Amino acid sequence: TSDFPGEISQIATSMRHEAGCDFCRADVLAALLRRFALRRSQIGDRFAAITAGVAGRCVLTGHAVSLITAAGPRTGTAEGIGSGGELLLRTSNGLERLIQADEIRLVDP
Repeated sequence: TSDFPGEISQIATSMRHEAGCDFCRADVLAALLRRFALRRSQIGDRFAAITAGVAGRCVLTGHAVSLITAAGPRTGTAEGIGSGGELLLRTSNGLERLIQADEIRLVDP
């Protein structure tokens, strides 16, 4: 979609909006499943290469972010992706390694 409710219209996006064309949901799902299957087979010996690839493309790195985690809200600067795949977040308390976040927003887009 490219039509979002007012409360999220300024922050939401979609594949249609980003690419400027429509996608078949079944094709997108099939492509995701193929990629997940490939990555799953690489997790053992090639996990470091996978995390390095993700870290190299992480658009959060260097930006102020706010997150919702199981332990509560967090704010800080994303410093990248750690060797275990975790988000590295610099806060006033130091460097945190976050495995899970329900929501991540750029504070300084």
